[in-house]
Amino acid sequence: MGLVACTFLGGAELLVDGARASVDTRKAIAVMAYLAVEGQASRDTLAALFWPESTESRARSALRRTLSTLRTGLDEGVLISDRSVVALSSDVRTDLADFHDVLAATEGHSHESHDVCIECLPHLAAAIDLYRGDFLSGFSLRDAPEFDDWTRPVTEGLRLEVARTLERLSIGRVSTGDHLGAVEAARRWIDIDPLHEPAHRNLMLLTAWAGDRPSSIEAYRRCVSVLATELGVPPLEETTELHEAILDDDLPPPPSVRQRVKPHPSTAVSADPSFIGRTEELSSLNNELMWSATGGRIIGMSGEAWMGKTRLLEEFIQRAENLGHRALSARAFRAQRKLPYGIVSQLLHAGEAKGWLDDADVPEWAVAEAARLVPQLARGESDAQAHNEARMYESITRVLLSMAGGRSLVLSIDDGQWMDDASASLLSYVAHRIAEAPAMVVVAARPGQGAGSTGWGAALDELDGARITLGPLDVDSLSGEVADRVEAERIIETTGGVPLLVAEHLSAGGDDTPSPAVQKYIEARVRSLDGLASQIAAAAAVLDGLCDVDLLRSTSGRSEEEVVDALDELMRDHVLRYSRQAGEIVFPLEAMQQTVYERLTQVRRRLLHGRAADAMASRTGARQDVRITALIADHKRMGGKQPEAAEWYGLAGDLAASVFAHAEARAAFDSALAMGHKDPTQINLGLGNALMMEGRYEPAIEAFQSGAASGDPHEAARAEHATGEAFRRLGRFDRAEHHFEIAEPSPPEPEALLADWALLEYRTGDSVAAANLAERAVQ
Repeated sequence: MGLVACTFLGGAELLVDGARASVDTRKAIAVMAYLAVEGQASRDTLAALFWPESTESRARSALRRTLSTLRTGLDEGVLISDRSVVALSSDVRTDLADFHDVLAATEGHSHESHDVCIECLPHLAAAIDLYRGDFLSGFSLRDAPEFDDWTRPVTEGLRLEVARTLERLSIGRVSTGDHLGAVEAARRWIDIDPLHEPAHRNLMLLTAWAGDRPSSIEAYRRCVSVLATELGVPPLEETTELHEAILDDDLPPPPSVRQRVKPHPSTAVSADPSFIGRTEELSSLNNELMWSATGGRIIGMSGEAWMGKTRLLEEFIQRAENLGHRALSARAFRAQRKLPYGIVSQLLHAGEAKGWLDDADVPEWAVAEAARLVPQLARGESDAQAHNEARMYESITRVLLSMAGGRSLVLSIDDGQWMDDASASLLSYVAHRIAEAPAMVVVAARPGQGAGSTGWGAALDELDGARITLGPLDVDSLSGEVADRVEAERIIETTGGVPLLVAEHLSAGGDDTPSPAVQKYIEARVRSLDGLASQIAAAAAVLDGLCDVDLLRSTSGRSEEEVVDALDELMRDHVLRYSRQAGEIVFPLEAMQQTVYERLTQVRRRLLHGRAADAMASRTGARQDVRITALIADHKRMGGKQPEAAEWYGLAGDLAASVFAHAEARAAFDSALAMGHKDPTQINLGLGNALMMEGRYEPAIEAFQSGAASGDPHEAARAEHATGEAFRRLGRFDRAEHHFEIAEPSPPEPEALLADWALLEYRTGDSVAAANLAERAVQ
């Protein structure tokens, strides 16, 4: 007997040796589904269930024909039956049985069935991967209502099992430090059971543990909205209490924390007087740089906020450049974590601005590919045709490494916890490619938050990269700054060992004016700003991540001279600084930017966001820059200009899709639809294509069908064609052909439709129909 597999989760399909079985009756598929769940059934039960309107003899006769159809289409040995009972052979595999088998593997681990251990995690994840949708989703029998009644409790029971599995998976992942994976599982749990309040609390807690406080607050608001809309009730008291704890940063610790790796000690180097307490870590970085001459090195630097990661990077880069090495630096921003290739664009911009590409030995095709992200790199006319993701990754890697100019090259990324996924994936590719190159990649990020949800963290583990962990300073770290140990102990007690506050304490002559509470310190700084400085700081807060003198002038409404005078004051008082990593004017602390922004009234925010959007949109090449278009869209939205925001989100989605940033493209298209884009058909087509590239075919079909419902006949046909292609990839060939037939009268690209249709017919075994359609496509 060939390998028979039945898929009932997310649809209904019978396969023999991987190919769709020639069983074309819905009753036969339904019988297989019933037997897969129940194990066996009497002939009388099956006859009454599937042919309720027929007489007993007619129903039993119809059942015999259906069982014969199954034996012919699958194999004689697929069913075990006698005159009274029918059952499935043990050789038949179903995704439903696989799902339960994988879950069963989590039992016997010396804990309760609802708990989770490290050995459970791969099994739980595998079970979730098997669950592609509801039991028999989209499948029903119009003339057998009792069968549909039978499927409902089966569907709901499976949903509950999946919800429990996702709950265990989210808690298990966070216990190992995989915060991003835990949040992903929590969000899928809510998708399955949106009215289950514990699921919402789980997401609130996990996002807070991951350090994403805004997402945690948004999760609470979404919970309140869903409960009010669907049930007309407020959240439970414990949900509200958890929300208040998140606002107060008063949360219980995660189940456990990721093990922190201490860097290898090495010979210390004398530090600059303004560089405090990080001698050992700086020495570790210098050692890695020395070894990079013999082959690429990657380093992950972790530390909570205000632990001096930025200052350590700046000191290291300065010393590396003094030794003749070259360095390209970038900084990620919380507000830009969904902008595709933001980090990579910064690195390319920095190299281009320094002229390091002018004499570099790099193929023209590689430069042309990289110019799709940074148009300034273009060398005249080039092939704008999109090739593939691997080619783009390889081209950008070659361009970056060519900028070394025969020296060692350091790629430095600060605030990596906000790195966009597309940059993280590409940076992972770079890390794998520098094994033989004199290069070094350093990413500084907060612990437990990761550097992008894909790519970089896995690369660091896989390539056994070095890890440097920064914590609060201790008394010994101040031995070079304070001779008296008693005085050093008093400073640590006063400042909590926060490097920034220690530096402020020492620069103030040793008095205790800096507050040990960092937030109070920041708020005191912000309150001290005068009128003009406060206005420029407000504009900088709105422009977070893309800020220069010209944008500050346009956004604030002040003259260039006023902006420069205010910047002198703000930089002197350490409220703003010029970032070598980002090449922009930034706040030294993210919390300082947030404090300034939150002090603005809603009216003022809208005004400044609107001005910022107009200023960015007026720049040359703004409509060709994937990062800038998304920023403009965000500013338009926050400035209350929804129709314009919708247009820019649509453009941002198109550009993101053109450079294979599918998740970012999907987010932009979603925003364009939410803002009421004037051409929803095109946006839905773009959204559907992005979902298809991610392998999410069911949501893609929904997007395509939304596009088909709102477009002209040609666009509707394009959407129907795309819908059919999605069904074809799902293996639901009858649905695919149905949508191809709908598209046939007026397709904008008939040859493409006919070619895909021919492929479908060939796949289903109708070679004659396939040849006819292919001939029509050629004609």
